[in-house]
Amino acid sequence: RPMGKKKSPPRYRISLDSDACIGCLACTRCKIFEVREDMRAHAAFTEVTDLACCKEVAKACPVGAIVINPISNPERR
Repeated sequence: RPMGKKKSPPRYRISLDSDACIGCLACTRCKIFEVREDMRAHAAFTEVTDLACCKEVAKACPVGAIVINPISNPERR
């Protein structure tokens, strides 16, 4: 790694199974998710670096529709 180059923070991919969503709105506590006209949640962003809110709402989702996976970062190898 060249001197002075900042290390990128870890990134995570957020997946939400909108078909499994029951419209409980628990995920809307996090700005990553939004409820659309179909009254189902959708991920407004698919990649994040801050997991705190995402982990909280993923745990709160009664149907387990939210999945968080790390994205491999070539710089970090």
